[in-house]
Amino acid sequence: MASEHQIREQLWARTKVWREKTTPAKRVSPTAGCGTQNVVYNTTSPNMPLRTTERPTPPSKRSVKSTPSPGFRDKPSGSLVKRLGLGRIDDKGAGLGKKGKTAFAVAYRSGEVTRWLKVDQNGSYPVVVFATDASDVPLARALPLCFEGLSERCHPLAILARRGTLMLLSEHPERSEIPSLLKQLVGPLRAALADKDADVCGFALTVVEPLAELCGESLEPFLDRFLPPIARRCGGHGKIAQAALDALRCLDGCGPGAGAKIRRKVPAYR
Repeated sequence: MASEHQIREQLWARTKVWREKTTPAKRVSPTAGCGTQNVVYNTTSPNMPLRTTERPTPPSKRSVKSTPSPGFRDKPSGSLVKRLGLGRIDDKGAGLGKKGKTAFAVAYRSGEVTRWLKVDQNGSYPVVVFATDASDVPLARALPLCFEGLSERCHPLAILARRGTLMLLSEHPERSEIPSLLKQLVGPLRAALADKDADVCGFALTVVEPLAELCGESLEPFLDRFLPPIARRCGGHGKIAQAALDALRCLDGCGPGAGAKIRRKVPAYR
């Protein structure tokens, strides 16, 4: 038995055939701008269409091109921290007002840091670069400030401090003098390693490897200050625990007594 829908279709088909035989019809082209539409009109009553074969297509919307706000290349964008993989953004206006309480934040507000480091956003991927020649950056002043800034969580202080630290450790022409600055670097690095924030501690652990490679045995007298916060991060199976074990392996080669100190603080270390 045919359904109600099928019966309606059959009746409509018969009605259409009967109209085509009894009523002469003409096709009128649609007006401009109304899309492709074929309408069958009755010759006796032109204003009453019998059936519309296609619906009129609406006009396409024009795409509006967004223009960047003036000066957006002069300051870091709001998504810069996540794009660089350096943690989260606590405040877009960081470095102004009460945000940032370390010596690095004070130097940033005074304009001292921006004479050395800047955020370059002209390319497809923003990077931190030297604002001047690397040899013109005073290492004895800039490196301790960047180590102080490792504890910063807000934007753009965290980006400049973290990237600036790695750049000074790897690219500064006078980096061979870094062992003489260890007394100024140990305290800020320990504070960053002991920070409760996972982003701060995780990045501080990555700084241990290049620092150990540059300082070597000069770092052994300071291991007692580094090891307690690193040992607390060794438990578990996450990224922080793996980074802590990698840092311990790097410190193991800092002098003949480094391995014994590490095993005393971290008995499970092998």
